[in-house]
Amino acid sequence: MGTILAREPNGFDNQSGFLKACSQDPVLGKVKLIAEPWDCGPGGYQVGGFPPDWAEWNDRFRNTVRDFWRGQASASELAPRLCASPDIYNHQGRKPWTSINFITAHDGFTLHDLVSYNDKHNEANGEDSRDGSSDNRSWNCGAEGPTDDPAIISLRERLIVMNGHHDSVLFALPECAGGSEWSLLFDTNLPDAQEPTSFKTGHVYTVTARSVLLFTLLPE
Repeated sequence: MGTILAREPNGFDNQSGFLKACSQDPVLGKVKLIAEPWDCGPGGYQVGGFPPDWAEWNDRFRNTVRDFWRGQASASELAPRLCASPDIYNHQGRKPWTSINFITAHDGFTLHDLVSYNDKHNEANGEDSRDGSSDNRSWNCGAEGPTDDPAIISLRERLIVMNGHHDSVLFALPECAGGSEWSLLFDTNLPDAQEPTSFKTGHVYTVTARSVLLFTLLPE
């Protein structure tokens, strides 16, 4: 919800007093500053709008990669997302690391759910699946939820690997939600994340070793 940090009386201002204070602070001016560049207020969506010394979560990367692997985005649409989204960030001397690329986050579908469900299934929390975003851009690979079909399981495994490893071969800065390497099911739309229904280890896909190997090979 970083937009609120730069909202002045006339709206979002990437030269707001708060953002300037962060840049000038002797401690904050030397660390990585990362914004979630949207909130629910007026003019809340500000992807690409923060000053050069800030990095930003790039939801357009997330959406395009998800769409590509379900056949809803072309290679030409994917290409700029794999190259640090210059159409969004290549201005004011901003660097490739400005784009924080992620597939899953603290809310919405997990990597497991992304390839297992077309729709939300939050019935257990009593909200009748009205909570959380419905724009998950997911594909169940031919069966909604758990299945014993080996072909569907194999396809889901491959898609998890491909979605997860997109973060690893880019010019931008990758971010991986904790647990994705194990393909955990974790529904953060539930009202209490400590409830038994909110966390469960479903089918553990065989992506862990490959994930660790690929990230180990990444240059520092």
